[in-house]
Formats: sequence, C-alpha cells, structure tokens
Amino acid sequence: MKYVIIILSMSLLACATRKEEQYEKQATENSSQQESISDHTEHKGIIWVDGVIVQQTETKPECEFLIEVVLDNQKQQLVPLHIPEEHKIDGKKIRFYYSMSRRQSSCGNAIPIVIEEIEQK
Repeated sequence: MKYVIIILSMSLLACATRKEEQYEKQATENSSQQESISDHTEHKGIIWVDGVIVQQTETKPECEFLIEVVLDNQKQQLVPLHIPEEHKIDGKKIRFYYSMSRRQSSCGNAIPIVIEEIEQK
C-alpha cells in the first residue's frame, strides 16, 4: 500500500510541475503580448520598436551599449546580447525587433533581449 501511495504522490508531483511550467510559459507569452509599446511601427508584418543606442561609462563590457525605448509609456533600457558594430554609436536612432532573453541582467534594471533584426531609423 505504501508503494502505491508513493507512486501516486510522485505522479501527481510530476503532473503539477509540468502544469506549473505550462502556466509559467503561457504567462510569459501573455505578458509579452500585452506589453504596450508606444514607439512602434509595423514593418514586414512584424512590430518594430524605435530606440536610441546609449553608450554607458560602466566598465562591464556587456553593459557598454544599451538601447533606450518607451514601453508602457515609460523609458526603459534594454541590454541586447549583441549589437552589430555599425550600430554602436551613442545617440544613434534605430528600429528593431527583439525577443526576450532568458539570461539574467547584469546591468541593473535593463531588460536582457536578443535583437532579431535591426536597421537605422
């Protein structure tokens, strides 16, 4: 009888863990979709965000260049995994689309992103 209870408990725990992962994934997707972007345009069937490259004086190489955007009617800084060299100019206006990165931000409140495509504005 103990073995049956343990097996049932383990099955329920595994099922609950999978459901939590599904809910977490769905919540992340929903929050990304609900995020209102005030400076954006639709281009090539994708929502493109307007931003400005900001060069930081911090010594961390991954924080040297951030992108300032307006999200939810507030200025926000994004920290991209990679910015092409031709866009690493302080004050340069760009248009881009991105996906959220799973890595932790080491640049304060800046949100980690992966730039999918970028062009000069």
